[in-house]
Amino acid sequence: LEDTLDHATSAASATLKMKDVIVPTVTFDPTNGSSDVPGNRNITLTFSESIRNIDNSEITESNITGLIDLKGNNASGADFNYGATINADKTVITVDPLFDFSASSVVYVGIGAVVEDDADNAIVASSVLYITGIPDVIGPVVSNVTSANADSSYKNGSSIIITISFNEVAIVTGTPQLTLETGATDGVANYSSGSGTKDLYFTYNVTSDHNTAHLDYKSSNALTKNEGTIKDAIGNNATLTLPNPGAEGSLGANKTIVIDHFIPVISLVAEGSLTGEDKDYQTVATTMDISWAGTDTISGLSKYEYALGTTSGGTEVKTWTDAATVTSVSLSGLSLGDGSKYYASVKATDKADNVSIVKTGDGITIDLSAPTTGTVND
Repeated sequence: LEDTLDHATSAASATLKMKDVIVPTVTFDPTNGSSDVPGNRNITLTFSESIRNIDNSEITESNITGLIDLKGNNASGADFNYGATINADKTVITVDPLFDFSASSVVYVGIGAVVEDDADNAIVASSVLYITGIPDVIGPVVSNVTSANADSSYKNGSSIIITISFNEVAIVTGTPQLTLETGATDGVANYSSGSGTKDLYFTYNVTSDHNTAHLDYKSSNALTKNEGTIKDAIGNNATLTLPNPGAEGSLGANKTIVIDHFIPVISLVAEGSLTGEDKDYQTVATTMDISWAGTDTISGLSKYEYALGTTSGGTEVKTWTDAATVTSVSLSGLSLGDGSKYYASVKATDKADNVSIVKTGDGITIDLSAPTTGTVND
């Protein structure tokens, strides 16, 4: 800046400090006017920012109980004994009554202007009244088991997420487990996430020693705490009983998931026919019929491939060709040599991408020459 005679002003600066005048707010749970509140649940007071005692001292578990009023009927009612805790951020006080309220009790919870933020803004005295119902003594119950994975075939290295749904919010500690029926070696799904919701997620990592045509858990008792816990918000233990395997609400009823590490088997390769009849000779050089048979015990076959060569297992005449799931093929446009032997080979792939061992036929010889008449001496 300058004046009309071009005299510039001297550089200057100032620091302004804004005063915090916003009063912290508090939210109660249960809320004011709530009814049928379980008589054995805790009460929480959640503040909009960190708080301290009105004398600037820290709120600790040793001095917190004097801050809250817990009474019967109203602010003038009889005092109820309780324990209380505050979280590390100093934003949530949890009140734990030392007994269960009977049904239809009127409960008063209040806090005066006895706490403040770090700018000395004290809260406004607040309170709620609520009415209790029957104490909640029943923990979460399993309602359904399913998976977000597609109905398909899986093998070593795949991960399958299994969802166990409860009829109320479930709180988890530790790593509960779900035992799965996967053949000679049982699979295990470990708890991975979902605590604080009705849906708990378990992760199953497929390994090469697992096989099943229809994945399900081991039994109705396959869900275990594994030294952890599954409880509701009140602290009631969950009932871990699952729907019976295959029954409504079970993993097997909801999903068709296959675990397959068995390779398919080719049991027959026949040269010279479309019906499985194996021939040793043929009199045509431009065509050849090949047929075969194969099986897969778990996921089922997804395709066959065939080849034709001049050596056992060779592909000199016809390289590996996809035949879908048909079991015979008629080749044409060939130029086969008289007196030469040709070998058909077949392999199969199942729906889990396991590939069979190649099976080769015993060969077929091309015979284009008519027999000659010998000499007769009289």
